[in-house]
Amino acid sequence: MKGALVLSVIMFFELFMLCIAEPRITRPSEFLGYDVGEHLTPWDREVEYFRTLDRESSLMSVESFGNSTGGREMILATLFDGDVQRNLEQVKKLSEPISDGEAKRIAESARPIIFLNCDIHSDEYEDTESAIEITYELLTACRSLLKEVMVVINPSINPDGHDIYREWYSKYRGTAYAGTLPPNYHAYVDHDLNRDWQEGNTVEIRNIWSAFLKYSPQVFIDNHMMGSNGYRMYIAPECDPVNPEVNPIVQEEKYLLAGYIMSEFERNNCSGVVFEEEFDLFFPGYGDSWPSLHNSIGCTWEIAEGRGPESISIPEENLSERAKRRSEHQLTPWTGGQWGFEDQVRYRLVGWRALLNITAKMGEDILYNYYLMNRAEAERDGAYVIPFAQRDAYALNKAINKMIAQGIEVRENESAFIVPKTSPLARTLLGVQSIEEPYFYDVTAWNYGLAKELKIHEIDDVPESKEVERANLSVAKVSGSGAYYLFNRTLSAVRAVNDLLNNDMEVFTITHSAAVQNITFDAGAFAVKEPFDVYEYNLELFGANISEPSRVKRQSVAIYSTNRSGLGEIDKGWTRLVMDEFGFDYDVITDLSALDYDVLIIPEESSAELLINGSKDYPLKNGIGAGGVKSIKRFVENGGRLLTWGQSSALLEHIAPIKAVESNATVPGSFFQCSFESDPMTYGISGEQSVFFWDNITFEGGKSLATIESLSAGYAEGFDALENKSCMARAEVGSGEIVAYAFLPQYRASVDGSFMLFFNGLYDYTP
Repeated sequence: MKGALVLSVIMFFELFMLCIAEPRITRPSEFLGYDVGEHLTPWDREVEYFRTLDRESSLMSVESFGNSTGGREMILATLFDGDVQRNLEQVKKLSEPISDGEAKRIAESARPIIFLNCDIHSDEYEDTESAIEITYELLTACRSLLKEVMVVINPSINPDGHDIYREWYSKYRGTAYAGTLPPNYHAYVDHDLNRDWQEGNTVEIRNIWSAFLKYSPQVFIDNHMMGSNGYRMYIAPECDPVNPEVNPIVQEEKYLLAGYIMSEFERNNCSGVVFEEEFDLFFPGYGDSWPSLHNSIGCTWEIAEGRGPESISIPEENLSERAKRRSEHQLTPWTGGQWGFEDQVRYRLVGWRALLNITAKMGEDILYNYYLMNRAEAERDGAYVIPFAQRDAYALNKAINKMIAQGIEVRENESAFIVPKTSPLARTLLGVQSIEEPYFYDVTAWNYGLAKELKIHEIDDVPESKEVERANLSVAKVSGSGAYYLFNRTLSAVRAVNDLLNNDMEVFTITHSAAVQNITFDAGAFAVKEPFDVYEYNLELFGANISEPSRVKRQSVAIYSTNRSGLGEIDKGWTRLVMDEFGFDYDVITDLSALDYDVLIIPEESSAELLINGSKDYPLKNGIGAGGVKSIKRFVENGGRLLTWGQSSALLEHIAPIKAVESNATVPGSFFQCSFESDPMTYGISGEQSVFFWDNITFEGGKSLATIESLSAGYAEGFDALENKSCMARAEVGSGEIVAYAFLPQYRASVDGSFMLFFNGLYDYTP
């Protein structure tokens, strides 16, 4: 009896220890009431589940890393069977100047870090749901992997859109509009949230910058979904063009990982998986190229979508020709059939498991290669010099601080900011790209100097300088005296003017150049009668006696909303973002029948036909319609100002003597050098400067305000069809006017150098 009691005590103790070693982890289905892949989960429930796992497991921690534009909490889950902080410290040493021997010791003892980024496009619903399942698996059946890799999971980079999409889906599920998208699933930029990585104009991207730099992952997967009738899944490596600044080792490691992952898809009967097609790696604004330019194995993964949890039937004949074809990049095509939410989750989980396994096997090599890439960068010579003497101190400080926030080293001496060429991202943003490539998924060039009208020089060494934590170059001062105080028309000046007008203060502008204290003020410079707080706006004010300046009058502004998911709503969002940054008031309208405004903005749309006629397969009333066109014309004739840009300018053939001519040129996103005429609509712009284009239209008729001269950076096929053609025009119609832009003057809130062309149209100048 005594022996049996002892045995029972021993068994109880062993069971107790087992419970400690293997704590009970709540299954997703227990918590949610359904299996992952059956329903769409609201964001608060997803956060609550992750926090439940955090309480239940010592191998996982959940942290907030900021709030979304709409105020929702953004979280990261870190999973690791080891000392998280020590592993982070060790990995970060691999980007420091250490010896080869120390790097090898760290590579052997530390563990690589994998970052899974989800839900940036909230209509691509599956990855955030799959993140729930993979987290549970890593804490239970696959927990041994956490001894070999550290995993960081961001369940949603767009929690606002997460819920917006789910509410829309629930509303229209089972109706003729099932599968449609809400007009917006982000407060501003909707689908273009994944085109903001090189700028950080949205708070969500700025938050993910901070998270990335904190964890310095060696592998970064940006998870997406794609169209239903193509491949079932796409994984990296990408097709050409690959940004030449991406370290070759990054791309070579993608091939190594892909080989193993593809074999796992085959082993698990996941057909229709492809790599090295569809998506390039050139533009630095993607969630794969930006990490790759930090020497991380940055990848986009895409899975064919359906209609939320609803299974859809896809006959083989409905598949794209490429998806049906066996090729070196797709050895086993999918043959069609039912495609449901459960299938999407299964493919994602097979891929993630394979990624975790191969990264665990290759961990030492991946970490040592990470060191080799960072060491090679540190040994690079040369730097970019950005002089303090720029037209606009606000634009300069803003650009420098964006680079610092992205982890780029910035230094300064007594006259300039110095950016060493030791970062692939820095070389991409500050160097001028020239490339000839017949295929691009998006933009073909990006350059801070051209986009923001900054003077940048290259030198062969790094001059003596000190590192900068934050740029705060101040030019603020008030000098001289007179009846007025002049200040140049800059972006910081626009912010000041809008605040002054809001406070009922008088602001004026000069219509001819003037010389004050040996400084020439161009036409369009602002003037006030009394100095204001120049330090708040970082402005120089110069006292002067000038005659008959024109008074600046702020206009009432309306932005037309297409009220439909698509390019028009995205461009409207970028427009709002820029106007909010600089203090402009506006209304967003969908009804054009009564236009009681001074200025009407028609954002870019994918075609004039869609802009006017709208979509009949959409649950909300959309499209300008014939009545709307007549209303816009009447608005202009009665004294209103109409601003159109890009493809929306094709609307003008119904309203004004300006014709938008579509050429046979291919312009997938490039900088063109343009010459500008002197006009109130071009105040604050250099006579010649570069402008960003992604449309192939020019104008005939009206007064030409700008002409395309040459290609500054990027790719443009058939450029001669655009050369010497008008790209900005103005025309009077009745007592009003139209200003048309062939380019987008506020493109993705990133082209600070051309913002003024837009802002000028939002003021009136009364003699």
